[in-house]
Amino acid sequence: MKTEYCNFEMGSTWQLRYCTAMRRFGLCCGAFGAVFLSVVSALAQNSLDILEQDLNQVKQEHQESSSRNMADMLAKLSSAVQSPEAAVNLYQTAGGQMPQPTPVVTQNVYETPDEKNARLDLDQLNTTHLAYALQLHCGLMRYAILLIANPT
Repeated sequence: MKTEYCNFEMGSTWQLRYCTAMRRFGLCCGAFGAVFLSVVSALAQNSLDILEQDLNQVKQEHQESSSRNMADMLAKLSSAVQSPEAAVNLYQTAGGQMPQPTPVVTQNVYETPDEKNARLDLDQLNTTHLAYALQLHCGLMRYAILLIANPT
């Protein structure tokens, strides 16, 4: 059995010349590396495709949810613009606090019916002013949403 040694000889162009065994080893490593890299890149491409599909699905769900929420908000604001009672209901649903009722102030020990009626009328007047302000506010909000959604 003849043993072959690898001699590294410098050529005239400064390139290394390898023996036959080293060439075979290099070709095997190159082939293995090419196969390995192609498998890894195929797996990476599949992962990227799956991520892209997930991203597109999330974008579509977000768009549907946004348009549904926008339509719902516009419907509520449109009904609140139509009547003060609906504006007050929307305000309370959103967590708004109603004004405190007018405190009982009497000249005598007990409140007279006239004092009570005057106090209740003042409470009703305060609520009416709040309702009109809320109605105007809902109209402005509806206009702002329409302007943001379609600026033209």
